[in-house]
Amino acid sequence: MEYCAGGDLRIWLDSLAQASERLPEDSVLHLFSQMLKGVEYVHSCHILHRDLKTSNMLLDVDHRIVKVGDFGIARVLESTTAVAVTMLGTPYYMSPEAFRLFVFAPHFLPFASVAIDRTVAMDVLVVGGGGREHAIAVKLRESPKERMTNLPIGDSDVAALVAAAEERRLPWFFVGPEAPLCAGLADALNAKGVPCFGPSKLAAELEASKAFSKDFFAKYKLPTASYRTFKTGEHEAALKYVEEEYGAGRELVVKASGLAAGKGVLMPQSVEEAKEAVKEVMVNKVFGAAGDELVVEQLLVGEECSCMAFSDGQTAAMMVAAQDHKRVDDNDQGPNTGGMGAYAPAPCLTDDLKPFVKEVLQRTVEALAAEGRKYVGVLYGGFMLTKDGPMLLEYNCRFGDPETQVLLPLLDSDLFEIALGCAEGNLKARVPEVRWKPGAAATVVCAAKGYPGSYPKGLPITGIPEADAVEGVKVYHAGTKQDASGLASTGGGKTTILMQYG
Repeated sequence: MEYCAGGDLRIWLDSLAQASERLPEDSVLHLFSQMLKGVEYVHSCHILHRDLKTSNMLLDVDHRIVKVGDFGIARVLESTTAVAVTMLGTPYYMSPEAFRLFVFAPHFLPFASVAIDRTVAMDVLVVGGGGREHAIAVKLRESPKERMTNLPIGDSDVAALVAAAEERRLPWFFVGPEAPLCAGLADALNAKGVPCFGPSKLAAELEASKAFSKDFFAKYKLPTASYRTFKTGEHEAALKYVEEEYGAGRELVVKASGLAAGKGVLMPQSVEEAKEAVKEVMVNKVFGAAGDELVVEQLLVGEECSCMAFSDGQTAAMMVAAQDHKRVDDNDQGPNTGGMGAYAPAPCLTDDLKPFVKEVLQRTVEALAAEGRKYVGVLYGGFMLTKDGPMLLEYNCRFGDPETQVLLPLLDSDLFEIALGCAEGNLKARVPEVRWKPGAAATVVCAAKGYPGSYPKGLPITGIPEADAVEGVKVYHAGTKQDASGLASTGGGKTTILMQYG
């Protein structure tokens, strides 16, 4: 909605009078009602405008919505810490309480720029309910500027989340999982003027489509493995390609292009297993619609490393590197999972390699911006450290899980300030340098027997208070619930995550 596109109320009414046009009675009553609502809201914020008149009532392009404007001579009726707001170039000061209501009030013109008093506490809604989101919430609680809200809304219910933002006037969102981002949650929130720490749907396509990301890597000459993509109905061509590659002595990895909860990557050990993997994804649809497009790429050999960065759409502030453990059993055995444990920093990313990885992350942010896909949030690059140097495996559009549980305990800067700076597009202004603590952190996932296949649900969980009492240990919850009988798993496979920092 482009407010003030229709001018102010006084000018519009004058133009009607000059043209001898008369407004219908229902239109007059509607505009008058809008004016009264705007004035009522101003007063509810304890603000004295002191110049409420038709020339300060701003209209949308359809002349149906009225917004109260021109706060240059308004003042706050409370003697509290002020927050400076620039409205159409005019400085205006109000209390933190009023500011919070003001920014997201439906009766005000969107502000041009804002400078928030750093002592003000603000609500933030963390979207998601896993171990990653628990770690995010714990870290945000360390900030003196943060308050959190807990709402029973599914993390992929974009409409309900946006409605909650409006109804509860939530100042900003921190999104954990990829699904709502790929569904356009950040776009929907930004359209309502609500900052979101998380990329737009266009930017999140880096994770939503492995086929897109591989083409993006090739276009911008980002280091990655050679590959081919195949769409539904092309599985025979995919099988032929697999046979040709193995015939030439090249081993392959088979990937479902779409979102598959971190489980869509298959690591065949032979040409027969590779062909079976193609059939599983494209014909048997074991990953559903995520397998409508297939990526078959060269197997890269080396150590895999999780390299993430905070991004405000312009710069990539790289975090310490981490490594996670994908296979379910000890000694790197068993089926692939979304992650069974992690540690950081990862010594495999040496000081010699860090500048190269940092450059790749920065080039990615710049390339996305050039394509109109401004990237805000965490850019998570999976790199294989090969004998020829670091190579990109894929990008994720959010914090890694369980890497988050070891990265955030090592973060020395204020996560609240970092995330809000990214959402505002001015990370360096808020946090000139992202600082990290010395030491290391490790985490181990406790999962129900049988995971990631079929496993029992509702198992009781005990010993958490005793573990949390150990110095340097924190238990994060993933897929747990509390009821009258105690704590139990909810059927998500993973139950609790134990982290130790030192």
